[in-house]
Amino acid sequence: MKESKLRENIRKLLFEDNWVANATDDKSAGKFAIDADEPMPTPIAPNPQMATQVSTDAPPVQDEDYKPVSAIDLAKAMYELFKDCPEDQLEFVYNNAHKLRGAAEDRASHFKTADPQIDDSIPLAKPVRKSTSRPKKV
Repeated sequence: MKESKLRENIRKLLFEDNWVANATDDKSAGKFAIDADEPMPTPIAPNPQMATQVSTDAPPVQDEDYKPVSAIDLAKAMYELFKDCPEDQLEFVYNNAHKLRGAAEDRASHFKTADPQIDDSIPLAKPVRKSTSRPKKV
């Protein structure tokens, strides 16, 4: 094969000057032909997405000893509890779920610490003293 023929073939492949004679606007490469009477709204904002799984084991919510150990387990348990909630009570359940989450966040931010219990009944052979040496610089 001659060098000129080889270069011509490479140029056709690189610059895609091959085309189909019977192609329509909606099938042509590099063109975004939209057949719509009204313009598309801009800017287009994405909807928030949620991860889902095709199948998973249902948590044993009927068992009184069952306690969810993570937020994901809690969400699965809540789904299992409320999947057959009456339609006319959905708003009530949803509003109370928001209140319950707010109460849980308040409880989490105001946690109590236990006072340490120190046993001073047995005297130490060498009392612990504050260090007077300075730490070494790194």
